[in-house]
Amino acid sequence: MFASSIDRQINRISNRSEIISVLENISLKIQQNYAILIGSRAALYWLPNFRRSSNGNNVDWDIICSSHFLLDWLHKKDTEVKTIDMIIPISNDNDLLDLYVYCILNDDLKYDFSIPRSSKSYTAYLLNNWEDWTSETFEGSWWNKRKSSLQNGSAKLLLILKKFMLYYSHQWVKTAKDYRQLITIADPLTENDRILYDLFVQYNEKVYGSRPVNTDQYVISSSNTQKGTIIKRDEFFKKTKDHQLALIYHTAMSMAISDDILIGLEKICTQGPLWLADFVIDNWLSIHHEKFKQKINPPKFSIEFQIDNYRLFPEIPELVQQRILHNITDTSDFHSMKFVCKKWYAILHQEQFWRDLYLSRYEKTFTQIDDIHNWKMMYFVTHEGKIYDNQEGFQKLIDASLQLKQMKAEDIVQLWEDLTRENQSVESDMFSKLNYILSNSFYIHMKETSDEYLVRLIIIGLDELNSQVNADVKLHFGEYGSSRYTDYMEELSIELIATDNTRRSLKFFGASLFGFYLGKWGYFPRQNILLSQTPSTLCPQFPSGLLVCLFIMLTHPAHRGQFIQYLKRLESHCAAVYSTTDY
Repeated sequence: MFASSIDRQINRISNRSEIISVLENISLKIQQNYAILIGSRAALYWLPNFRRSSNGNNVDWDIICSSHFLLDWLHKKDTEVKTIDMIIPISNDNDLLDLYVYCILNDDLKYDFSIPRSSKSYTAYLLNNWEDWTSETFEGSWWNKRKSSLQNGSAKLLLILKKFMLYYSHQWVKTAKDYRQLITIADPLTENDRILYDLFVQYNEKVYGSRPVNTDQYVISSSNTQKGTIIKRDEFFKKTKDHQLALIYHTAMSMAISDDILIGLEKICTQGPLWLADFVIDNWLSIHHEKFKQKINPPKFSIEFQIDNYRLFPEIPELVQQRILHNITDTSDFHSMKFVCKKWYAILHQEQFWRDLYLSRYEKTFTQIDDIHNWKMMYFVTHEGKIYDNQEGFQKLIDASLQLKQMKAEDIVQLWEDLTRENQSVESDMFSKLNYILSNSFYIHMKETSDEYLVRLIIIGLDELNSQVNADVKLHFGEYGSSRYTDYMEELSIELIATDNTRRSLKFFGASLFGFYLGKWGYFPRQNILLSQTPSTLCPQFPSGLLVCLFIMLTHPAHRGQFIQYLKRLESHCAAVYSTTDY
């Protein structure tokens, strides 16, 4: 829809005959009669989950086309058009700005057409160079496929049309969210793209006004709770990239409301100097990822206690105490024991206690004693995994469990945002729960074959603080499909077994995370909430998307990285197989 930030005269026509007359009198000639689909419907070609709340069937058709194309379209849709309006913007400099025609059909589908009147318009440039800015699009059935006269805009084109609108407040939040998604799939802009974005910037300045003034500093006024901030250009560009990103993040958050960073970023992009707005827009994802550098650690209990020895029961012989501890069959009991008293809490956090317990029970180790840095993990893995004589297998379990302890909740949330291409709201207590799980859980079995990776692990704290759940996490992969179409797919299955032997399970192909299933001829869309904020069916206190990403990170370490990369490319891959346009 046309919207201007500048007071200007516009002519509005609602009479169909008059609109057709205006179109017939446009003198600009376009070389080819192809039109370009842009906007949300074009983005759905690349990202089927674009604006997840939208009903794909009701998304507007935003089309850049010549007057000749629109005249043909109106002739074809003659009896289907319910309402039609034309807006003719009048430039203060007598430039011929684009015409805008809005149609609603009898089935309530909406069409927004942009028609160039001047060869200096970015829309005229796009139409005359349509092959460079579209993805080849076909219509008709697979056995009678033909090139469509309405070509889908390329990911790079859609990105440019969003990026250079971030300098203006018009629908800024929606534009910012769209930009966040498109930036992950479009190729980086190059000098070869400059003609288009220069024309687009020039056109926007005629419609919305000039971009922010390029002053040497940006001043954020002080408030009752925040000191004023001044960002000077020379000083800013002398800083390291990490310091620049941190400064922008904290500046934006200081202007945020309810921790919504977009509010602060909007002020910088629309009110700050051009050099600072450019930096924010060009480093969009890096600035958003700064939040993952803000350390959110699990709660730590401030308990100090002088330890004279490592015996929980000083009044009984040490050998008897060892026999008692050896008979604790459920390792989750050790987590509960930490909270009996201050002394027990302190003892159970000492490596010396776990060293003595391990050696008294198992008598030997697979490695040199001096090389062991986590006796507690050694004890738990040996006890639960029942590994006594497989040195190589045991060391793999220890290494995998130690890798798990090095992960952070921020890694899980960042994966969720990478897969959804959206910022996700996660409460701070959820970060604490995730960190507790990662730092206390451990692997007890791992197996890999030519088409499968399986791990079994003990998850501590999934249902409640000291709960223990056995989890089987299996990745299966191979060719799936029919004789007409097959594709390589990876399937993740999760089975949770609680201490009372109740079972919960979840199984899905990677494609279903993005709302696709494999049919006879390719991928087809279907409703899916696996990556959403909806409570998980496995564990309702966690959002489904967050828990799914946790289990993705818990998969076999030998294939975890490849699985994540596969998922990050999968949505675009499925969309390429399922891509039809029918206007």
